[in-house]
Amino acid sequence: MKQKDAVITRRTGLTLLALAAAVLLLANPGFRSLVSNKLEVFKMKRRLAELKTESAELKSSAAETARTESVEYNARRELGMLKEGEIEFRFPPPSEKERDQ
Repeated sequence: MKQKDAVITRRTGLTLLALAAAVLLLANPGFRSLVSNKLEVFKMKRRLAELKTESAELKSSAAETARTESVEYNARRELGMLKEGEIEFRFPPPSEKERDQ
């Protein structure tokens, strides 16, 4: 019975010690600031990884856009530009009657 009481007393003492340590740490503004800063660093690292991925995608897109064929295609499609001596043929869109057939 004494051995059982000693184990209970030891567990209670360790629990109280852990509880006291937790209270001291959580009540300490420096510790709370440390935890807050650690969370902020974690968030910033995650954001940095997202931005690096986005940057790589944008660089790839910029390289694709800079290609001569791509520039010519976009100039023709978006701006309606033509090469010198080229003739553009425009056809009216089909009427509803023609589309339904």
